[in-house]
Order: sequence, then structure tokens, then C-alpha cells
Amino acid sequence: MFPGATGWARRGVVGGLLLLVVVAGCDGITRPGHGVLPPLDPDLVAAGKEIFRMDTYGNEVFWTDTARIHEVIEELVSPAVALEVGLKVDVEALPRALVEALAAGEVDLNDPESTLALLKHDAVVGVRGVVERFEGRDTLVRVGITCAFCHSVVDDSFAPGIGRRLDGWATRT
Repeated sequence: MFPGATGWARRGVVGGLLLLVVVAGCDGITRPGHGVLPPLDPDLVAAGKEIFRMDTYGNEVFWTDTARIHEVIEELVSPAVALEVGLKVDVEALPRALVEALAAGEVDLNDPESTLALLKHDAVVGVRGVVERFEGRDTLVRVGITCAFCHSVVDDSFAPGIGRRLDGWATRT
């Protein structure tokens, strides 16, 4: 079916194709010998979207406890750096006031504190961060990666790397 593909690669291709169908929410799909499939259950589509976008499958243990990436992000990764290395920001996840401040140039995109604000709103596509307040300061305490990290992009409608999320697209940056 997929020449040269190993078991995991084959499952990844099949899973990706299934994800494309579920995320797109297509109705009226015709399968040979089965006729037209019934419309997808909107509750199941919503649940799948939530899992795809938000579930880390517990990988915070690696990213936080082993790799300690949260320390690097908190101290060194500004939104400008994150965008430069290919991360994306879902503008629709941000509160209106923050979007307006970004548009007005009132948010310092070179300050790692701004990255914490984006993570608090689950706006960094594919990255789940737990930000807690300690001694009057936001602190990144956990980081995990979701499916969307590799399989979602944004439409750049706000700025390069910032826009409305497009799930199911391969990240190439």
C-alpha cells in the first residue's frame, strides 16, 4: 500500500488521512460498495479536535522533567524567536485586548514574558504550557507537545506566523 513504509510510517499515513477527514468534517463521503456515509457526529468531531489540539499524551514528563525545556522557554524564548524558528500563534485563542495590543505594537515580542502570556491562552500552536503565578511573577511549570505541533499551521492573516489555525496541514517551517 505504501512502498517502503514501516509499520509506524504506514500507521502515521493512515492516521493522517483519517484525521484529515475528521478535522475537515466532511459529510456525504462515498465509499465504493458502501454508498454515501452518514454525516459525522458533531460532538465526536469536536472531541477529536480537542484531543488533536490539546492532548499531550503525558509527554510533559519528557519535555519538563527530563529535557527541562520549560526553563529555556521561560528565560530565553521570546515570541520573536519562537516565530523565527517556525512556531505559530493562533490569534483566535487570544483575548481581544491582547490582539489589539499586538496590533498597536504595545506587546514586546522580544520579551520571554510575552511568550508566557501566549502560552497562558493556549495560543502557541501545538505547545501546551502550564503557567502559574509565584511571588507576583508568571512561571512556566510544565510544557507538553500536541499533534498540532506538526500538523497545524496558521493562515498568516494577522502577521507572518500569526493567524487563524488551519488543522491538518503539515508544518513545514
